[in-house]
Amino acid sequence: MNGIYNNINSYVMIALGLLITLNSVKSYGFELNDIITIAEIGDNSIKTGYGTITYIMKTQQNYKKELEKNINNNNIKNATYELIADYNKTIEFRFDEKRYYVDEKCNDKNPIYRVIESYDGEKVSTLKYVSDEMGVVRPKGSIDNYYNKSQLGFDPRSFTTIFGESVAKFLRGNIQYIGEEIIKEKSYNVFEGNIFNEKVKVWLDKTLLYRPTKIEQLTIKNEKVIIENNYCNYGNDIFLKSIIIRCYSYDKIQNQWIEFNSSIYEIHNDSKFNLTLTNEMFNIEFPKGMRIHDKRINKYIEIK
Repeated sequence: MNGIYNNINSYVMIALGLLITLNSVKSYGFELNDIITIAEIGDNSIKTGYGTITYIMKTQQNYKKELEKNINNNNIKNATYELIADYNKTIEFRFDEKRYYVDEKCNDKNPIYRVIESYDGEKVSTLKYVSDEMGVVRPKGSIDNYYNKSQLGFDPRSFTTIFGESVAKFLRGNIQYIGEEIIKEKSYNVFEGNIFNEKVKVWLDKTLLYRPTKIEQLTIKNEKVIIENNYCNYGNDIFLKSIIIRCYSYDKIQNQWIEFNSSIYEIHNDSKFNLTLTNEMFNIEFPKGMRIHDKRINKYIEIK
């Protein structure tokens, strides 16, 4: 590993220098610009990466029973219970500043149990393995010029943002500083703001370039989402180790928040970051003989 991508020590030294500046003005008031500068370094510290993630979603049993009862009583129309069933999948990811590759393998309950997507800098390629009505898995593929990063697969870097906004951008918005909070003998800077007209509270770790370690969102549907991020060292690079997302609905009868499902992302230890990725790592090999839809010319072509 080489270059600025792998030199987290440089980031830390710059951050420490800025923290000295922050401490020097502590007695005169709160200095936000220094924190934004450090957070911006953290926002841009990971440029490339590849590895594997295990994803598990679990729905609380009491919520399942309540939903089933409501469906049976026709209190919920057009409800699809399978949409919230427990499931897990393995996600293989690769990314750099321009390209992306993701391979998601789901369990047998999902009719599309494997999806591979890639953007190689010029085109988007998609390969799906789909179960037909007889349960036979058949591949379907397409190629397109259109690239929308927000719709392309799974990007682990999204969890270091605040619902899509970088930490620096969030801090430059209409926010309120709540203060410092001690959690498990560690101090965090806590801020509140709004994203998409929904209230967001963020706990930032100043020892990790102000990375978000906890995010709490109150939605317009009166639901609460709590995200907990855990970080670790991958060689010289600090990145996420696990992401836990818990969703709550408010029970007026019990007068409390009730958790109805949770999601856990575990990044495998052999994942790598800030390395040079080859062109071959962003290629999808379509099975020979299959026909894919080339949306660039609106024709189906056979893979030779």
